[in-house]
Amino acid sequence: MKNILVGIIAGLLVGIVVLLLSLLPLFESFEYISVDTRFKFKGSKKLASIEDVVIVDIDNKSIDELGRWQDWPRSHYAKIIDYVLSGEVKTVAFDIFFPEYSRDKASDESLIVETRKGGNVVHSFFFEPISRKKKEDLSFIRKFTIPYKNEKFVDNKADRITLPIKGIQEAMACLGYDNKYEEEGVVRHYHLLSSYSGTFTIDGKNVYEKRLFFSLALATIIQALNVPIDQIKVIPEKFILLSDKKKIPIDKYGRMPIYYWGGRGVVRYVSFSTVFFEKIPKEYFENKIVLIGGSAEGLFDITANPYTSVYPGVEVHATAIYNILNDHYLTKIPDWLSIVLVFSVGVLIGLISAVSSLKRGSIIFSTILFGWLLLCVILFETKKIWLEMISPSFSITGSFLVVWLYRYSTEEREKKKIREMFSRYVSPDVVEVLVSNPDAFSLGGKRMELSVLFSDICGFTTISEKLSPEDTVSLLNEYFTAMNDVIFKYKGTLDKYIGDAIMVVFGAPITQEDHAKRAVLTGMEMIRELDRLREEWKARGKEEIDIGIGINTGEMVVGNIGSDIQTNYTVIGDEVNLASRLEGMTRVYDAQIIIGSPTYEKINDEIICREIDLIIVKGKTRPIVIYEPIGFRNKISEGKEMMLDVYNKGLLLYKERKFKEASTVFSSIMYDGIARMYFMRCQDYIVSPPPPDWGGIYVHKTK
Repeated sequence: MKNILVGIIAGLLVGIVVLLLSLLPLFESFEYISVDTRFKFKGSKKLASIEDVVIVDIDNKSIDELGRWQDWPRSHYAKIIDYVLSGEVKTVAFDIFFPEYSRDKASDESLIVETRKGGNVVHSFFFEPISRKKKEDLSFIRKFTIPYKNEKFVDNKADRITLPIKGIQEAMACLGYDNKYEEEGVVRHYHLLSSYSGTFTIDGKNVYEKRLFFSLALATIIQALNVPIDQIKVIPEKFILLSDKKKIPIDKYGRMPIYYWGGRGVVRYVSFSTVFFEKIPKEYFENKIVLIGGSAEGLFDITANPYTSVYPGVEVHATAIYNILNDHYLTKIPDWLSIVLVFSVGVLIGLISAVSSLKRGSIIFSTILFGWLLLCVILFETKKIWLEMISPSFSITGSFLVVWLYRYSTEEREKKKIREMFSRYVSPDVVEVLVSNPDAFSLGGKRMELSVLFSDICGFTTISEKLSPEDTVSLLNEYFTAMNDVIFKYKGTLDKYIGDAIMVVFGAPITQEDHAKRAVLTGMEMIRELDRLREEWKARGKEEIDIGIGINTGEMVVGNIGSDIQTNYTVIGDEVNLASRLEGMTRVYDAQIIIGSPTYEKINDEIICREIDLIIVKGKTRPIVIYEPIGFRNKISEGKEMMLDVYNKGLLLYKERKFKEASTVFSSIMYDGIARMYFMRCQDYIVSPPPPDWGGIYVHKTK
C-alpha cells in the first residue's frame, strides 16, 4: 500500500514538473523537433504531385531569360495575369509586394488594369515593426478585414501596415498579409489571422479600431471559394467558419499547423519565363489556384520546413492553401487533453514501477514508452493527429526514475535490514526470496498457522562433564553445523539455539503450505544425519549423543519480538510450548521424534505414523494424541511393518483394559522402546488398575 501511494504521488509530482518545464521555450523546441522527425518518418510525396495549386516561379531561369528581377516592368506581371486568366484560372495570388509606384507609370497601370479585369486577383501586404510617420488611410482595405471581438489571439506587435499602391488597392479582389512566422528557424504553423489596432482614417474620420486581417493563404481561399467576407465567423481556439462545409481549425494564436507533404517541389512549379513566353498551354491553369512568387537566389524568400533547410516561402503559402482546399489538417490535441495524458501516464508508470520488480518494471516502462512514441508516429501518419510526444515521454521516464530512485534508496536499506536479520535464521536462497519479496512477510505481530520443531541433546549435562570446554564446543559446533544444513535444506527458519537445544519454525517468514511436512522431514533427516555423525565420532573415539525431537502444528504469533534495544524474529503461543513439551517426552517414551495430532493430520496421507499415547500434559486439561513418524508409505521395511502390526494389536488391547493380554503382545517386541514402556505400564495396571472412567488417558505429572 505504501508503494502504491508513492507511485501515485511520484506520478503527480512529475506531471507538475513536466507541465512547468513545458512552459520553457527549450521544451517547446523539443516537441517541434519531434514533429519534424514524424514528418520525416512519414516520407514525402513525389515532386510536382500537387497540382491544385501552381507556383509561377521567378527562378534563376527566368532571370537569365528576362534580366535582373529588380528591373522587370510591372507589365511582365500583368501579362502573366492576362495569360492565366484566359485559361480560366480560379484565383491568382501574389507573393510579391508592390508598395510603391515605379517610374514606369504605364507599366503600373497595366498591372492595375489586369488586376481589376480578372476580378479574382489577390495581393499581399506586410505588417512592419516600423514607427508610423503618418496616419494610414485604410479606407480601401477595411472591407478585406473582419471585426475583432476579443478573440484571444496574440496581438500583432507591428507598428505599421505597408500596403500595395493605391491603384492596386482599388482593383484587387482581396488582400492578405505575407508575413511568415518561424519557430526555431522552421515554419511549422501558418498564421491565418492577425489582429491590428490603431487609428484608421475612414471617410475622413479618425476611428480607433481593432480588426482581424487575413493571411495571404486565407485571402486566396476566400477568393477561390467565393466566400462573402461578412459571412466569415471566427470561433476562437476552434475554427474559422467560411461556410457550413468549410471550417479551418485554429489554435489560440489564430494559427493552423501546416501539414507538409515533403521538401521543395512537391507543389507544381512553372517557371515565370515559361508562362511569359507562352510555352505552356493556358488551359493547364484551368480551375487552379496560381501563386506568383520567387525561389531565385537573391530574392531572400527562403525559409525551412521539417524536410529541408532550403524551402521557398511561396511554397509555404501554397502548402497552406492546399491543406485548406482539401481539408488536410494536422490536428493537434487540445492542451487540456495533453495535461490529462501527462498526469495519466505518469501515475500509471508510477504505480507499475511501485509494485513491480525492477526487471519487470523496466520491461513495462520500455514497452509503454516505445508504444507511446510509436502511437504518436502512427496517428501522425495515418490520421494527421499531433499527439504531444515529449511531455508524456518525460512524464513516463520521470515517474519511472523517481519511483525507482525512491525504491532503491528505501528498499536497499530494507534489504540490508532483512539480510542482517534473517541470514542467521534461514538459508541464503530464502534470504534472497525475502529480499525480493519484502511484502510477502510481516515483521509485526501476526497470527498464523505454523509448525515448530524443538530438538535437544539427551543428557548433555552429563556428557559435557566428561569433556573439556574445547571438546564440548567442538562437539556442539560439529553437531549444530550438520543440523543447520538439514534445517536449511527444508527451508526452515532457525529461530534460536538454546544451549544445546534447537528451535526451528516452518511456514514463516515465507509462507509454506506444507510446513508440517517440512518440519517432520527435517526431524527425520536430523536423526539420519545424527546417525552418520555418531559413526564418525565412534571411529574417532569421541562421545556419542542422542537427541529428542518434538514437533507441533497450530496457530501461533510470529514477528519481531523483544525490547527497543534487541529484537528477534520468533514465534510464541501455547502450540509452541506444546512442541517443547513433546520434545521432553521423547525421553519418557524412548522415542526419537514425537509429533502432535495437528501435525499428524497434515502428513498422514504421505507419512506413516504410529500412535504413541493419549495424554494430558502438566498444566492442561485437554487430552491430546501424540504420534511417532515412521517413514514414507510403501517405503517401510517388512520387519518394521510386522513390528507395527504387533504394536497396534497390543495398543488396542491396552485401550480395552486387557492389560495382561497387551503385556504379552508388547513383550514380543521388547526391542522397541515404546513397546517396552507399554509393557511396564501394563504390569503396573495389572497390579493397580486405572479408574473406570480412565478412557486410555495418561496424565503426565512433570513437564
